[in-house]
Amino acid sequence: MAFQPIFDIQTETVFAYEALVRPIGGGSAKDILSQVHENNRYSFGQQCRKKAISLAAKLGMKPRLGINFMPNAVYDPEHCIRATLWAAKTHKFPIEKIIFEFVETEEVRNTAHLQISSIAINAWALAQRLTILGRAIRG
Repeated sequence: MAFQPIFDIQTETVFAYEALVRPIGGGSAKDILSQVHENNRYSFGQQCRKKAISLAAKLGMKPRLGINFMPNAVYDPEHCIRATLWAAKTHKFPIEKIIFEFVETEEVRNTAHLQISSIAINAWALAQRLTILGRAIRG
């Protein structure tokens, strides 16, 4: 796992880190992704998200964390979100700092399912922002 900084050019600070899969000891993402197939795609995605969160927490990451979803690996969006939230809670990583992204390198086989997944993820993100706003208002 590697963390690629995403810079805010106006403030000249790191806005977030995108979690990228990398083999231990060096190499490229292709070395790992070439081993991902239909039977292990879902499990692989879940393990990557959990690992990214655990490492970010261990490193004490302050900026946001970008976590990738492979569009064809999101069989059940709610389950993916729950598993990711569980990892954040377990590792005490603030859920409001998680950014969900879909990887652009995978061909989308079912655009309707991808739209449903996007809606579920965006609804979750909105709910988190409203919760944070509510806490801020209550003090």
